[in-house]
Amino acid sequence: MYRTLLTIGDSQALMEKTKKILERSGYSVRSAVDIAEARKQLMDYIPDGVILENELSDGNGIEFCRELRETSDVPVMFLSGCKDDELTALQVGADDFLKKPFDYDVLKARLKIMLNVKTYLSVPKSEDVSNIVILDPKEEITISQHEEIVTSQENEIVTSQENEIVTSQENEIVTSQENEIKTSQQNKITTDHQEKIRTDHQEEIKLNYLEEIKVYQHINKQVAEFSQEKADAEKKQVKRRSFVADIAVVCLLLLGIAIFSYLNSAPKDNAVSDPLDPRHSSGDVVVAPNQRTYPDQQAYSLQQAYPGDMSDQTVHFLKTPDQETLLSDAPLLPDESATLFTGDTVIVTEGAGYLAPSYDNVTLPADAEEVELTLVNPEGNQCYFVFELVLESTGEMLYKSGLVEPGMCIESFTPSRTIGKGNYKAALSIHAYEMRSLDAIDSEKVEFDLVVV
Repeated sequence: MYRTLLTIGDSQALMEKTKKILERSGYSVRSAVDIAEARKQLMDYIPDGVILENELSDGNGIEFCRELRETSDVPVMFLSGCKDDELTALQVGADDFLKKPFDYDVLKARLKIMLNVKTYLSVPKSEDVSNIVILDPKEEITISQHEEIVTSQENEIVTSQENEIVTSQENEIVTSQENEIKTSQQNKITTDHQEKIRTDHQEEIKLNYLEEIKVYQHINKQVAEFSQEKADAEKKQVKRRSFVADIAVVCLLLLGIAIFSYLNSAPKDNAVSDPLDPRHSSGDVVVAPNQRTYPDQQAYSLQQAYPGDMSDQTVHFLKTPDQETLLSDAPLLPDESATLFTGDTVIVTEGAGYLAPSYDNVTLPADAEEVELTLVNPEGNQCYFVFELVLESTGEMLYKSGLVEPGMCIESFTPSRTIGKGNYKAALSIHAYEMRSLDAIDSEKVEFDLVVV
């Protein structure tokens, strides 16, 4: 005889897989995707058991379990992905609880136990034996059918006795007594047989229940052992990863130390003497091939018409560096947008120093995404320049270049944001770096008026 089950849940893949597995195990399974459909199906038939999922599209599984328990004692297996729902589900009337994800062998074992327990608890008491099945070697009959058979036999005996009374009154008393004794014995045998059947049935249910409990305990033990083995394996894997990470860190540290030692131990005897280095003691004046000397002037002109009304470009010696203004996070990579400066320049060095351009005012178009402004590192300098354009009123940095070599320039750049029309106070910070060691050696701040039209 098939046992019927009703699955209630909107997890389509889970419910379909559960239905297929249970049907292969001998169950007849119907499905409902929500509470409304479950109510309709429960009105048509009463299943032997219900598998109820907590998360439903039109309600909560716990509330529906409480509603179902008010009208029916059908066994309920409650499924939930949250372990905390177990106590609440059992309190509202669920017979068992299984946390998702679960093993289908565990589900089948628990279902079998749940349905057998419900069957055992619903077995009628000794005084209600009307529907107990009597096992006969040839056929199975109920008590009510057996009583009908006995009654029919009694009627035949009575008819026979009446015939015999007509034939012989002397044998009437003896026959009647024999029939009464026979009937009494038959009734006693029937009652004893019924009681024996009931007792044997109860014992069989108890034995099956105990056996299934042992199976369930064995399954739980295997699940616990598997979980422990998995946890131990994960711990070992974490330890291995930590060990590999520690080795990688040590290797990186050793590599850094080796690089640092190599750089510090590099020979410096063949370094080219820098005639413009402030530490050069000769005091000679070096004039580049395209330079002319103006010994009586303190400032010199760059004869290059820069875009934006910058015809009066002056060059002067950098001041003593102010360590607090040096850019701590200056990029130490060459600026890929730098190009060769081809303008006519007049740059004169006097003593030891570096030359840098100066700006009186700069005119730029409003809301321009690309700004044309020439930022040059004059040829003959023995250092890199890094240019930094800042709005004085807000302190906002509009542009910052990479390392620009001597004789190279930035002709245009993309500011950090577009600038609206107006007059602004701006400053161009020029940071100088050693060409070999990239050490910061100087910083110059050139202030000018920025006119945006």
